[in-house]
Amino acid sequence: GWPFSAAFNSRGELFVCDCNKGVFQVYDRNGKFLREVAVSGLEDGRLRWPRGISFTAAGDLLVAEALKHRVLVLREDGTLVRSIGSGKKSVAKGNFTEPRSCCEAPDGSLVIVDRSFHVQVFDSKGRFVRRFGSKAIGMGRGPPGTVQSPMQVAVGAGGEVVVADAYAVTVFTLEGRVIQRIPPRSIRDLLNRP
Repeated sequence: GWPFSAAFNSRGELFVCDCNKGVFQVYDRNGKFLREVAVSGLEDGRLRWPRGISFTAAGDLLVAEALKHRVLVLREDGTLVRSIGSGKKSVAKGNFTEPRSCCEAPDGSLVIVDRSFHVQVFDSKGRFVRRFGSKAIGMGRGPPGTVQSPMQVAVGAGGEVVVADAYAVTVFTLEGRVIQRIPPRSIRDLLNRP
């Protein structure tokens, strides 16, 4: 397997997303393997290159499925609740180009980043609300609100949307206004990034 992303459920079980097998391996707090979860409702129960995962307050699992260009909402047992996005590579609003990370905001909305250099917000039912951010020009340069190859998104208790991209971290409001951009400290940091 190839563990790529992990998240804890409300009971402290660790769900590890295995990119190669397209399933979740579940462990207890002490690292003991508990079970493997495949996804029911998909063609063969296997995800295609799942990248980012997180849990919602209701206990559903969000999965950014890169090669299928969609985000899935699943129950803990792998039952499909809904799919967000067309499932086809697209830069159109409400669709994705290899989604990478997804999470829930305090108001229940879902925040998703993909390779299209945008941050997209959906309501709790998966309906498109807004999109913000734009492509940075080379190595993270560009005006506030630009992102370069976004990798991870997180939302703070106050609704702050934090996007880590290949070169910087940008903090937005949930409405898309830039609060802060944290660039690399030096050219050395830029050239030696992981």
